[in-house]
Amino acid sequence: MKVLIRYGTRKSRGDVAVRDEWLECDSLLIGRSTASEIQLMDPRVLLEHARVTVRSGEAYVEALNGGSMSVNGNLADTAKVSELDVLHIGPFQVIIEPNKDDSDITVSIELISPLGDELENLKNRAKINVTSVGLSKRKWSWIAFATVLTTVLIWPMVVSWIIPDSIVDVQNAETFEAPMTPTAVWTSGGISAAPQVFW
Repeated sequence: MKVLIRYGTRKSRGDVAVRDEWLECDSLLIGRSTASEIQLMDPRVLLEHARVTVRSGEAYVEALNGGSMSVNGNLADTAKVSELDVLHIGPFQVIIEPNKDDSDITVSIELISPLGDELENLKNRAKINVTSVGLSKRKWSWIAFATVLTTVLIWPMVVSWIIPDSIVDVQNAETFEAPMTPTAVWTSGGISAAPQVFW
């Protein structure tokens, strides 16, 4: 079959530059592979993504290797296509155009979602900071300070006042409660007999 492929490139000013390419082939293989008649260089396109064939004057498209494809906004594995039907293969838009200059099928291809845009969108969605949880950095720092103060200083003192420690006098075999003072929480106890020689 005789195929006219029109590659459209959108410029920064909004104009579209079109490059025409003629092919003679039995079917149109669309993919990233160098063996594809329509080579779409984008990692979101499979090596062999879709195939277009013309049978009895009618065009059919089928997705290959589990590739995703939509025809006029509807996901499809195989579909019969006609003039002005719109296919989406990865980030590319493929339009079946009216035949020109004795072609069996004419398709126009345009990249509508560049990889850079996808990457920027992903980066913007992936940004997570402290303020996204609902509190400012200052409030988070005060919460952290209060947590440390409570667990390291206040909590041991409260526990020591609720559960008083007992001191065991080994020499006299007596047990008595330690006096409750704020420093008792951190005091390791009296000096044993051996170090007392040096003091």
